Amino acid sequence: MVDYMKYYSKTYEESRQAFHEAVNNYKNAWNDVRIWDQEVVENRFIDFARFNSTVKNNLLCITSGLHGIEGYVGAAVINFFVDQFKDIISPEDTSVLLIHGINPYGMARYERNNENNVDLNRNFVRSWDNITPNKAYMSARDYFESTTVLGDPLFNKIDFFFTTLGQLIRTKPKKFKEALLSGQYSSPDGLYYGGNGYERSTEVMIELFKNLFEEDYNKMVFIDLHTGYGPKDKMLIVNSALEKHSSSKLKSLFSYPDVRKTDKEEFYSINGDMIDYLYHLKRIHVPEKSFYACSFEFGTYGDDLGGLLKSLRNTINARKIKKGLVSPNILEHYKAEYTQMFYPSDHLWRVDALKHSEKALKGIFKAFNYIKEDD
Repeated sequence: MVDYMKYYSKTYEESRQAFHEAVNNYKNAWNDVRIWDQEVVENRFIDFARFNSTVKNNLLCITSGLHGIEGYVGAAVINFFVDQFKDIISPEDTSVLLIHGINPYGMARYERNNENNVDLNRNFVRSWDNITPNKAYMSARDYFESTTVLGDPLFNKIDFFFTTLGQLIRTKPKKFKEALLSGQYSSPDGLYYGGNGYERSTEVMIELFKNLFEEDYNKMVFIDLHTGYGPKDKMLIVNSALEKHSSSKLKSLFSYPDVRKTDKEEFYSINGDMIDYLYHLKRIHVPEKSFYACSFEFGTYGDDLGGLLKSLRNTINARKIKKGLVSPNILEHYKAEYTQMFYPSDHLWRVDALKHSEKALKGIFKAFNYIKEDD
């Protein structure tokens, strides 16, 4: 029986150590292995492990921790992958690149943003000269960046309900969602801030991706790991709006039931998204090659109205915590509430997360012929 819980860690340091132990166990199956890191802030690193195949035919890249705190589940999926798939992926024709903690600062602090309050998945901007202001966010800035001090949890829920109801009446639900989730570049102190230039982590990843696209692989698959959004207790395969295949086609190809695209109809549109940036690089550098990139999104509170509002309340409250707008006697309550949104402690949720990832990975590998012929 698989001990699923062993793949999860409590701290950034523990997770980083587990990553290195997992990839060191993986090394024996490959002749050419490289493990390295890049320091982002003091004593906080992005860790890389690359296993080069004999023939450069296929490349698989799995990334985690773009949104800090979400890296704990991402790291668990990577470590689980190493254990479960090392005898399935062929070292003869498939290279593997595993990346731990793209946002190590946020991961260490159980926060989503980086050291500069930047949401890194809004920071992969193609052109900083053509940023479109998020007018809807700025018009609702007083709501999103509330300065009301956090106190009694029950009062917080009641207050949030009525202030949100008023804001929804003024903004309309669809515009309200777009205003928040698509990202904004005007308020450095606000929510979902995309920055005013590339962050250190983004620069590291862009340089890496560009180098990968210059290599002689025929097929390339990139998978980025996230938590927090999507149907409650389920996992979505989230595709770029730039992906040529429809969601229904990908469901069939992968034999996986929950597949969406980052467009207004199926998910929500995102500015500065890392997966979109990969498609941009692919179009420029290797338009003729077989390429696929997606995110795995492990849902927690759900994507119905109740779940979305609960997530929003926690996101607004997390900003208040960083600003010191919280009564000390209730601080740990709000921190724990925020943590559960991205890293649930529930045993069954964690087990199911790895089971869903296994099913999705197998489906993708089979679709792209990444599995050994004798398997």
